[in-house]
Amino acid sequence: MNKMLLLGFILVLICFANDYTKQVEKKTVQVTVKEGDTLWWLVSDEMTKTGDRRDIRKVIYETSELNAMKNQSLQVGDVILIPLEVEK
Repeated sequence: MNKMLLLGFILVLICFANDYTKQVEKKTVQVTVKEGDTLWWLVSDEMTKTGDRRDIRKVIYETSELNAMKNQSLQVGDVILIPLEVEK
């Protein structure tokens, strides 16, 4: 029983270590807001294009911070920067 627990613990550690050792490429894309666009849609679209698999809420938060947005309302013609991370 103790050997099984130890083996399970080691496997969990290996899985977590694997996630933290993955290299990511960080980049920022520039997007111009068009009629009907929402921040959620723009971020989701760019994440899908680049393969960023993080939680979209985190990326929306980072986008809001990067662009010094006081709220998430967008105007047609606004240019926003979206920070993305892609596993290498």
